[in-house]
Formats: sequence, structure tokens, C-alpha cells
Amino acid sequence: MEWRDEGIILAVRKHGESSAIVDILTREHGRSMGLVRGGRSRTMRPVLQAGNSVALSWRARLEEHLGNFTLDPIRLRAGFIIEHPARLAGLVTLAGLSQFLPEREPHQRIYDAGLLVLDAIEDDHLWPALLARWEMGLLDELGFGLDLERCAATGSRDELVYVSPKSGKAVSRIAGEAYREKLFALPSFLSGGSEANPAEVTEAFRITGYFLDRHVADPRGAKFRRRAKRCLHGSSKCRSEQCDMLGRLNHVAIAVPDLAAGARLYADTLGAKVSPPQPEPAHGVTVVFVELPNTKIELLEPLGENSPIAGFLEKNPSGGIHHVCYEVEDIMAARDRLVARGARVLGGGEPKIGAHGKPVLFLHPKDFNGTLVELEQA
Repeated sequence: MEWRDEGIILAVRKHGESSAIVDILTREHGRSMGLVRGGRSRTMRPVLQAGNSVALSWRARLEEHLGNFTLDPIRLRAGFIIEHPARLAGLVTLAGLSQFLPEREPHQRIYDAGLLVLDAIEDDHLWPALLARWEMGLLDELGFGLDLERCAATGSRDELVYVSPKSGKAVSRIAGEAYREKLFALPSFLSGGSEANPAEVTEAFRITGYFLDRHVADPRGAKFRRRAKRCLHGSSKCRSEQCDMLGRLNHVAIAVPDLAAGARLYADTLGAKVSPPQPEPAHGVTVVFVELPNTKIELLEPLGENSPIAGFLEKNPSGGIHHVCYEVEDIMAARDRLVARGARVLGGGEPKIGAHGKPVLFLHPKDFNGTLVELEQA
């Protein structure tokens, strides 16, 4: 059997000495894979790059076979994308997330919107907002669409300014004001409002990233590194010096010799809300979180024989501030940037899962004015 279509190349891997297996998002036939004979030749290498648009024919004896692709270029974008880190981040995001689509099921809306993003990718003020909208569409196409039309609590369509991370629904200003610290801010451009600004685009990526991780990547055990949020706006190259790395202060960690006594101090004396103790064997601590309106206090007690907190308490028997934790949008990108600037990442540089169930890294205190710094994936 045989069919013809147009498509966007998502990924390429070598096969044998001279061929390649190509993953393509097509308009009429969905995400499809096929063998390109001679795909590693000098003439085909520039064509077989992620982000390029091609005309193609697919042929196989049976439908369930891998089949063979014959490709002709329509538009070769990879050359001018790869020279710009921000645009490359956008391409990696789009191509990577597209591979979560089921094979051989048409998704014309996703294809057309993705093509719009790639065709606009030379306009650094436009493509990030289009990519955020594309991610919204991808969530909807996969059955996890957000409902931004009316308030989840009241049903009102007026003053929708928040998004609930639990339901994926909009929340009005009045209904959400008391819980605003736990809600996402709803960018107006996602609900048909004004043009997007950089802050709104960043918030849009926070929202789509959260729900994509929750519903799409995490259930599949995927560790997709989202790079597009690193540099959303700027000139033709990524101005990394102007990009913010740190997000909000997640918590201040205090080592205590007696966790139960420390928890009672905050709960009974200071009247704070205190969580139950939570053992973290991988980090050698038991933790309790003290909830504050704008951040948290983490109380740490040694757990196990090799706890790093034990040595700290030997030097500070009464306890004391052990580290501060900041959120970052992309922990791997933050790590790479810090290492490039000479900072030392503890523990071999590979993230561990922290008490919040998210990846964390620790930075050497001698590089940060004597303060142990923890980075946590936002």
C-alpha cells in the first residue's frame, strides 16, 4: 500500500550503514515512522533535520509494516534555527512533545498549529506565544484540555484571572483571591485577551508545562527537558545574561536537634500550620514543613548513619539555618548554565527527588557567600 502527504520531521536515528529511520508528523496521516534508504548521505542529511517540512510518500506491503519513505524538501528551517538557542529550544519542545502523539492517528489541528509556530520562528516576539497556544491545543488533543471559559467555583465568565492546578479550570478573581498563592495566574492572551507580553508567556509555559508533565510525560516515565522557557524574547540570539534563572523562594531549611520539639515550637508557640514528619532516606533527613503565606520553613532532623545534617549539628548543637531553596523553571538548564560559570554542583550534578517530589540540586556554599543553595524544579 502507499500514501502521499506533507509533514514536519520530528526525529531521525541512523539505521545500518547508510539509512535512517525518520519520525514525521504528517497532516493527513498523523505521526508516522519510516525508513529512508540513503538517509545518511550528504544530499539527504540537510533534509533529514528536525523542523524541516517535506513532501513524502510512504510505501509498505502491509499497513502494520514500518515502510519506506521517499522525501522531497518543502522548506528547510533547521539551518537558521540551530544558530539561535532560543529558537532551537522552541523546536526541541515542539518536536519532543509531538512524539507523545499516538502513531498513525491524524491530528490536523496540531499539525497546522505546529507549522504556524515554525513558520513564525524567526520572529522572536511571536513564536513563544504561538508555541504556548500549541501546547494548549496538544493537551486538548490528548484529552486533557484546560477549561478557561468559566469559573470552576461560580460558573461566572467575568474576571477569570486564575487557573486551578487541580482541575485545569479557570477561577474568577473573587473566588480565587483567598487561594491565589496556590493558583496559576491566567495569561489574558490564552483566554482571548490582549497580545502576549514576556511575563504572560512565561506564565503560560508554567501552566502548560505543569499539565503536560502531570498528564502526559510523568505517566509515561518521560523526563522531557523543556528548554523554550529559558529565553523567550530578545534579539536574533539568546541573551542569556538577561534571562532570569531563579524563581520564587521555595523554603528556608533549618536543622534542628529535635524535630518534634521544633515542630511544636512553630505550631504551638508561633501558631503556624505544620506538616506531619516526612522521612527522606535518600537525603538522610526527616523533614517537617511550616506553611507560611509567602513561602515555607523546612525543619530538618538527621536520619540514618550518614546524614549530612548530623555533621552540621555537631558544629551547631542548637540548630540553625542549613540552606535556602529557590525554584527554577528548568533545573537541567540552570545546572548547565551554573557549571559553565564555574559554580560547583554537589553530588555529581545529577538531580535527586526532593521532599516535594520534584528534582533538586545543591550548590557548593563556598560559591555563594557561605550559603548552601538548593535548586528545585518549579
